[in-house]
Amino acid sequence: DGTSEGNLISTSNNSQYAQPLSTIAMNSGKWYWEMKYTVLSGANTNSGMGIMESNTIWHAFYNTEAETFYYSTDGQKVDSGSASSYGNSQSAGDIVQCAFDATNGVIWFGKNGTWQNSATAGEIAAGTTTNAAFTNIPSGYYHAGFCDATASKSFTVEFNFGSSPFAISSGNADGNGYGNFEYAVPSGYYSLNTKNLAEYG
Repeated sequence: DGTSEGNLISTSNNSQYAQPLSTIAMNSGKWYWEMKYTVLSGANTNSGMGIMESNTIWHAFYNTEAETFYYSTDGQKVDSGSASSYGNSQSAGDIVQCAFDATNGVIWFGKNGTWQNSATAGEIAAGTTTNAAFTNIPSGYYHAGFCDATASKSFTVEFNFGSSPFAISSGNADGNGYGNFEYAVPSGYYSLNTKNLAEYG
């Protein structure tokens, strides 16, 4: 596997695992980012986008001992290796969204502009836990990331933390004026950069 564009693009073939993670970790504040599948050879529970606690960074993303929370490519939500029904499956070309309230330990996922599990942008902005993917996420320092814990699939994923490596058709900034996202950033959530981290993290 390999990365490019400052670690924003990660590629894995069908004989390797991949675990690209953000360089910035989050332990407080409210954060938004997007990830596009430019290659996705097949959906499964062992691959997806989400967060991983820093202390488990050297473990596989899909690991029952790790504090990992993600939205799998087959539409399930996965908590430290335990999967349950959640949303729609994904395919090449899809953009997955994430809104992570690190202060309160709550996370939501969206696909192509639709928040999953019938969640709404208003609910997310209001600070409720209604229809969230996970609540009561333990405190800690979490990295955004993608897991590929299958040796039989191929993936290319492109992360957008505010400076997108993929083409944006409708630019959306956060409330602080930072970022260029495909979809609207929920009110009160911010792109993951050092200035926002210093102000809101």
